[in-house]
Amino acid sequence: MNILNRFSLTSKILSLALLPLLACVVLVFMSLKSTKDSLNAHQSLFTQINISAKVSNLIHELQKERGLSAGFLSSKGSKFSSELKSQRTSTDLVLDELKQALANNKDSLKGFDLQSGLDALNNLATIRNNADNSLKGDSPLITPTIGYYTKSIATLLETITKSTSLVKDSHILRLMFSYTNFLYAKEY
Repeated sequence: MNILNRFSLTSKILSLALLPLLACVVLVFMSLKSTKDSLNAHQSLFTQINISAKVSNLIHELQKERGLSAGFLSSKGSKFSSELKSQRTSTDLVLDELKQALANNKDSLKGFDLQSGLDALNNLATIRNNADNSLKGDSPLITPTIGYYTKSIATLLETITKSTSLVKDSHILRLMFSYTNFLYAKEY
């Protein structure tokens, strides 16, 4: 008790108020850190969903190109020539948009691996040239060309499916599964 008598009333009140104030400051910083972590997780999820939408657009363009290629090759080049050229341009634009989005968001895409999907498209120009050049021969390369598109699309769909493992929110996860199932149903 002797020690407390040495301090003034103001000092005593300040020392009693300091402990709860310090606790409040610690709680505020803990809350801010939790909010920051939550925002980072949501930003990453937003980026992932945005990239998934771009992959979906690419899949759609590849599906259209596959169909036009089948018609073009089956008709030995007499049908769908201009439509196929236009579609190839559209596919290339969407692919470039995806690559640009991936380049701009490298840091927030940890765990979302699209490399196998992009690797599957490395031979796209070669497949297109081979298909076009096969019209000069006796039999157009219908089966290998369509097979290439189908396999590439399947690889891209698989990357979207794998990306759902990064989603922690159960409601968003259900929506992602529904979306992925829709993409698979559209393909098959």
